[in-house]
Amino acid sequence: MDLKGTKTEMLTINSFDGYNIKGKLNLPDTDDKISKLVIHINGAGPNTYNVDFFPDYYASNGIAFFSYNTRGVDVSTSEKVINDDEYITYKPSTSVEDIFHIIKALKGIEHLKNCFVFFKWLE
Repeated sequence: MDLKGTKTEMLTINSFDGYNIKGKLNLPDTDDKISKLVIHINGAGPNTYNVDFFPDYYASNGIAFFSYNTRGVDVSTSEKVINDDEYITYKPSTSVEDIFHIIKALKGIEHLKNCFVFFKWLE
């Protein structure tokens, strides 16, 4: 579901080891050029792309916003689902590689290729 003033795209990004990172890209619902992109970097623990407040705020200011699931974490209809075999691969080193591949994939999207990238990290 799109938030007010936001276009939402669900993305799957292939990381360095073949792991598929599921994420949500929220774009301002405008034909204007998008010059800024904020990537929500997950903190410790199981996190999902369901970040409520930020996408609407950024979109209303003309800024794209991307959030993603921590390795091994998925979203069911009402709660987080953790796959222990995949979650065990969630380490600082894999997180850094995942972020690198997320940036590379997002910069490959035509309307984001010239964006200045900002990071937002919660811990």
